[in-house]
Amino acid sequence: MQNRSPFVLSKPQQGAVLLLLFCLIFIQCFRYYNAISNQKPIDVFSTVLFEQKLDSLQLLAKTKPKVNFTFNPNFIPDHKAYILGLSVKEYQRFSIFVRKGNGLIPPQHFKR
Repeated sequence: MQNRSPFVLSKPQQGAVLLLLFCLIFIQCFRYYNAISNQKPIDVFSTVLFEQKLDSLQLLAKTKPKVNFTFNPNFIPDHKAYILGLSVKEYQRFSIFVRKGNGLIPPQHFKR
């Protein structure tokens, strides 16, 4: 029994594959040529201006003071309690606890 390869092509099929291969190579060469010919020369003046803007922004980012947002666990609004996953009863118990003058962290700690 003779084992034939499943990829055997007839003469017209081989010609068609060869034609498609040449078409693909031609299209790729055409695209490459158009990409090279459409390149614009680099404008040095605009590049220098862009670098100056970038440098000034980097300098501004270094000199800008960082804002420190402190978290006060004694004051948790209902929206924040919802985000933290507190139930309504837990939030009510916590707000009553804080209103009585008790807190998780004493106010003297925040004055430091």
